[in-house]
Amino acid sequence: MLYKRTILLALSVLVFSILPASAQQVSVKRFGSLQVTQQGQNWLVALPQLGSFSFQGTIAPLNLESKVQTEALARFPGYSVLRRIGLENVTLKLNGEGLSIVSRIDTRKHLKPIVRLFNIQAPFIEVTAQVAPGGLSLRGDLMFARRDLNLLLIPKLGTRLLVERLSLALDVGVELAGDDEPKISEEAKKKKKLINLDVTPVVSVQAAVKVQPTQWDKPLSTLTEFSYNLVSQELTLAGTMTDRWVNPLGLSRVFRNREGVVFENAAFEIGWIPGSPTPTKLGFGIETAKVLDLVFGALVDFSPTEGQLAFQAKINKLSFNDLANIVTRAFGKRMPNVIPGDLALHDVEVLFSPNGGKVGELEISQGFALKGEARLSKALNGKIDFTANFDDGLILSVEMNNSMRQLLLDKVRGHKALKVLVNRITSTLNLRRIAIDLKAMRSEFGGGVACDLTVFGKRVNFTLSGSFNPDKLVDSIIDKIVDLAGDEFKAAYRAVGNAAKAAGNKGKQVAMRAAREAGQMAHDVKTSVKHSGHSKNKCMKECVPRYANGQRRKMLDGTNEAVREFYLEARKEIRGIEGETVAQTRRLREMMLRDEWNDLLRDIDAKWKKVYDDDEVENYFVRGGSEKEARKKYRGLIDESWNSHKNYRNTLWSQLINAQ
Repeated sequence: MLYKRTILLALSVLVFSILPASAQQVSVKRFGSLQVTQQGQNWLVALPQLGSFSFQGTIAPLNLESKVQTEALARFPGYSVLRRIGLENVTLKLNGEGLSIVSRIDTRKHLKPIVRLFNIQAPFIEVTAQVAPGGLSLRGDLMFARRDLNLLLIPKLGTRLLVERLSLALDVGVELAGDDEPKISEEAKKKKKLINLDVTPVVSVQAAVKVQPTQWDKPLSTLTEFSYNLVSQELTLAGTMTDRWVNPLGLSRVFRNREGVVFENAAFEIGWIPGSPTPTKLGFGIETAKVLDLVFGALVDFSPTEGQLAFQAKINKLSFNDLANIVTRAFGKRMPNVIPGDLALHDVEVLFSPNGGKVGELEISQGFALKGEARLSKALNGKIDFTANFDDGLILSVEMNNSMRQLLLDKVRGHKALKVLVNRITSTLNLRRIAIDLKAMRSEFGGGVACDLTVFGKRVNFTLSGSFNPDKLVDSIIDKIVDLAGDEFKAAYRAVGNAAKAAGNKGKQVAMRAAREAGQMAHDVKTSVKHSGHSKNKCMKECVPRYANGQRRKMLDGTNEAVREFYLEARKEIRGIEGETVAQTRRLREMMLRDEWNDLLRDIDAKWKKVYDDDEVENYFVRGGSEKEARKKYRGLIDESWNSHKNYRNTLWSQLINAQ
């Protein structure tokens, strides 16, 4: 009987040890109420969405642990990443504060590239993850017992990362990170939420980082986050600068001791495969830039392999007063008072590169430049080109070639004189350069409008000083074209040219006749008078004047008639030549007649000179002193009539070119 009782007691103990005890309920943060069932020394816990696990420990207080293989986490959020980073010695911990994973990562395996980049010597990294049914947040300190890290990314530019705190991070699903975790930018969060971890397994590296974009910039505090692609091994850093970026990218060399350009809340992204000599990508997102308090949209472009960078800022509209203010405040130089202050500048671009570079396809030379369009009048536009180098100063030009050509041709078509040459001008006009030039250099200061053009195969260049006036500029260029059009006018007004030639020939014939008659008069006087019996006084008072008067009367009457004949012949045609103004009309008529007129005057003056040089009166006297006195008196009389003729012909010329 006793034997039977012993057997029944043993069986009952065995049965109770095999059969599950009754389930108990425990409260766990993020999971709510969980069912915990004791199985011998273990506790079986069903974790919603994650699976059931056997724990060891106590439930009052709740403190359970379970050592598992990584494969047991297959239903956990972010498993594709957990599997690839190579978790070892994985322990699940469950208490009232939640479910966590405690593990370590062998630095010589899956994280080897990133460990090498940050020069981490420890063989393992301890990591902890907080887990919820819909999310996971993993952290691991990468800089335990280390000093701050200084990474030189681009030696040619001096681009550096100054890392003060670094931790491995993986956030999946709901936000679980604590308040003491480094903050990341909203843009980085958006990018992270778009990543499909099953396709692109990435892990983040959260950091407290200062970025020194170039050797000319100060280190700037940032809110940053790295992402590390476990397949491609590419490390990408994205973040936002919390410091004001003053005179970025070497602009401090342009705006010495002044806040010329300021970036605020600049975003950046750096991509790097550890082991590569330079980053695979480097970009800065600058939505706006303040250029001396004016707000510009901005772009920055780096070329990591070439060690080049460039900056471009744009604004739709700017007044010249604004530009002049930029120049004065930024460079300490006042621009010459040439361009009206309210002149509108459009589509303005500020370009800068400390060593040459590109923004998109736009090549930017070393230095600071400003480009845009200036609307100088309703019909006249110009391209702005402003440059400033680091040492010498600045140059501003507004190139007007394209719009100026059409403006000039429109003016020619309505011009009284030039309209007959419109086809010829259109085919030969080449505006080599029409530009407003302003300079504020160390050795030169000033401004004006530089004009360089060719027309009719002839080149002319000149500079207009003073304040810019579009109408004055056009009129000045038109006047230069008129000045160059002499041969063209002669070809166009052939009748006038023919009349001028005919008038010149007729005048020469009349002058020739006058010279012959004067010569005959001299011969007659010379042969009819004997001076041997005359006293010196008689010859000086009577004979010399008689000899001079006969010739000068004939010459004066004849040469006056010669120029009068020219006047009458030319006047018939020249009245059809008119310019835009009285002065221009005079110039045009002078161009048409001057050559033939001057040719006639040379012919006339040559005949007067021959009479003037006649030394016959010297033969009237024996002594040398009397001879010189007689020659002087004779020439004075001839000069008197010759000058009278010159006055007469000048009057006729004035009447001719002003004829109505």
